[in-house]
Amino acid sequence: IAYEFNEEIQEWEQVGVDIPNPFPTKNPPAISANGHRFAISSYATDSTSSGQVQIFQLEETDFYNKKEWKQLGSTLKESTPSNGDGFGTSLSMSADGDFLAISTVSVECNGVPQFCPTGHINLFRYRPNVVQGRTFVQVPLKPSAAYGNVAAGAERFRDHNIVGTAVSLSADGSKIF
Repeated sequence: IAYEFNEEIQEWEQVGVDIPNPFPTKNPPAISANGHRFAISSYATDSTSSGQVQIFQLEETDFYNKKEWKQLGSTLKESTPSNGDGFGTSLSMSADGDFLAISTVSVECNGVPQFCPTGHINLFRYRPNVVQGRTFVQVPLKPSAAYGNVAAGAERFRDHNIVGTAVSLSADGSKIF
């Protein structure tokens, strides 16, 4: 549920209709700075389903200037989805909503991520005309000479850094934390 403050009547009003999350979690959504785009996660909390992320954009309809949420492209999943993959553990969106970072931590690590070096981060960029039906495409991560792929848990295990429990993007989407 999203709300917008109406200055005229000094009250909060719901924006669009409720968006059902097929596998609701307690994870917060990732929201663009202007609030017109957001992503929600249905990360797999058990071993019977794979995680997924949906991205929505606020659009005005022709019907009395009413606003509604429309899903942008298809639902995002891990490149090789598997039950319990934990895709969507944490989300972060750039200010303009064009970059989305999605972290993954296996459900085997749920509650004890400090003992589980299996996480990683995927970065997606808004590209509406690149691939039919996919408005967000995965951006390859650049390996570091010292650490290998800094966003892959298997390569960070050796320096005792756990990847994937949380992710944060800078406002312009150029830095991952």
